[in-house]
Amino acid sequence: RLDAMPAGQVVAFHRNRTLVASDAVLFYSEPFTPHLHDPAKGWMQFPARISLVVPVDGGVFVCADRTYFLPGGLPAQSTVEVFPYGAVEGSSAVLPDDGRVCWMSTNGLVVGNADGSARNVQDKHIAQGAAVSGATAFRERNGLQQVVSTLFDQDSTHAGVGSFSSAALVRKGN
Repeated sequence: RLDAMPAGQVVAFHRNRTLVASDAVLFYSEPFTPHLHDPAKGWMQFPARISLVVPVDGGVFVCADRTYFLPGGLPAQSTVEVFPYGAVEGSSAVLPDDGRVCWMSTNGLVVGNADGSARNVQDKHIAQGAAVSGATAFRERNGLQQVVSTLFDQDSTHAGVGSFSSAALVRKGN
């Protein structure tokens, strides 16, 4: 018996399957049936809430308490730990060359390759605070390629920035 795919915080597509992360469970659809999954075997449990599901040609990166790679996709034959830390929810982007992807981890920007290898390109250069969500975009203009990320921390104190002016009108007498 097949059921409808559940709702979740992350939805992704890899090869011929829909992937949905709902809290700490990654559900995957039946092949070529993106809206249905097998509730008996169409899921995979992780130790913590899943913040990112990032598909590449060679498999799927899953970020929860740690960053994992599922070679070949789902159903997973094995799970490889890539980093001992997770990622900022919503912060993944696809790079336009060679099937690479990127996301903001809790230790800086990570670039993942199609074969499941990944490299943190900022961990030795920045001290990043904890963030609960983020967004990442790739842009290219005049030959300059940039990855732009924004992060949000709900626990920080936010100050407003603005301007104020005051004026008094004085009429000149006749």
